[in-house]
Amino acid sequence: MRLLPEFEALMCGYDPSGRDRFAEPEHLRRLWNQSNGMVLPPLLVDGRITGYWRAAGSAKRCPLEVVWFAGTREPRADELDAPVAGLEAALDITITAVTLSREAA
Repeated sequence: MRLLPEFEALMCGYDPSGRDRFAEPEHLRRLWNQSNGMVLPPLLVDGRITGYWRAAGSAKRCPLEVVWFAGTREPRADELDAPVAGLEAALDITITAVTLSREAA
């Protein structure tokens, strides 16, 4: 499992038709807001983009929300230990809590 950055190459570095090997087209549409170009940071599970994550707020200490799409495998909390540690190191923040939830279909 990986917590990828917003403009990850899996989302941006491939021809749109080539992105289907990493995610379902409807999931890509959910992650990439075509009206303003903003991208939700993707969640990668078993080699597929299956959701997104967000660190709420702008403080040095903040909660992390991890959301997976309906019809994809639910990430296990223990799979998040290393990705959360990497996120903390990369962003110089402390994650105070992790919430896992399934996006409503």
